Amino acid sequence: MIQFEQIGIFLTVGLVVAFYMRLAIRQNSRRKQQATIQNNRKTKGKKKENELQAMPFFFGARVASWPWVFAACIFLMTGGSMSIFISPVTPFWWLPVDIGIIILWIFLV
Repeated sequence: MIQFEQIGIFLTVGLVVAFYMRLAIRQNSRRKQQATIQNNRKTKGKKKENELQAMPFFFGARVASWPWVFAACIFLMTGGSMSIFISPVTPFWWLPVDIGIIILWIFLV
């Protein structure tokens, strides 16, 4: 029988795998997009300079301070991981870790 804490471990591992798969797919699509933009610049002449540097929208908002988002995610993941050592009976150690991964998944990738 699966215990409650094992569900948290499986969920965390699944989120980490999904995060890195999305990261790999995203990097591949960015590489293809940049190659297409470079080809268009060669054939059509000058394009806009800020074409590669446009800030994307996330859920209708723009994130102005990426280092703060990244630091908050690292804090959540580290705090969740350290809660195992501080209080070994904490059954919900994986919640802050998963929330940090989800925030990174949504905003930074």
